[in-house]
Amino acid sequence: MGELQRRMPLLGGRSRWDACAKERGIHVRPGRLGGLVTSGFVVVGAFGMVFVRAFGDRGDGWDDIREFVPLLVGVLAGSVILIVGFTVYSTARDRHLARRYPGAEVFTVDLTPNLKRTLRSTPDKRAPARTPGIFTVVGSVEGLSFWVGWPLAPNKFWQLDWREVADLQPALFPLKYKTVRGIRVVTHDSAVVVELAPYQFRAFTVTWDESQIDALITAMQRQRAARVG
Repeated sequence: MGELQRRMPLLGGRSRWDACAKERGIHVRPGRLGGLVTSGFVVVGAFGMVFVRAFGDRGDGWDDIREFVPLLVGVLAGSVILIVGFTVYSTARDRHLARRYPGAEVFTVDLTPNLKRTLRSTPDKRAPARTPGIFTVVGSVEGLSFWVGWPLAPNKFWQLDWREVADLQPALFPLKYKTVRGIRVVTHDSAVVVELAPYQFRAFTVTWDESQIDALITAMQRQRAARVG
């Protein structure tokens, strides 16, 4: 949304990300292609197990295969419906906030361990009942605001003014079972660690592309410059 939709890559490209990964000793786990290959292995493996059972000593051959296909189609269809429903619901808050803050950068963020510690230790936030796993960030002229709650009535639980921010840097974050690209928000207070790991809704992809992150940094730097000069 906003400037991000133009997806303007910065100079440096992959070499900068490779240097970042090497510096932190992080191996970037498979992204779009890796997810697709993994999904393919799962499907092939499922069919393989069915074939072994169907044509084994206790199997009924093609009758078992015909019984399995409708079940597989049903499971896949149900999975697609759940994924689409989750995506629509999760992005509804982003769309609502984008309409409220025209020209701002609005995106869903996955919670990193360091950001979780920051949110729990920062006294001036209006903390939700529990630290959210994913939430929405709005990068506007005023700064970075953090939102949770019902899509049509979101609740802002933290605000970071651009005057508190020293820099925005591309970074790699270990997150659960994967490594994701994101943005490290360097603040003037070294105790405040802000890591933004944009959530990836596209199928077979675990992290944003380098160009997407770079474009987002460029757009938010412009918002910051309009505030602090």
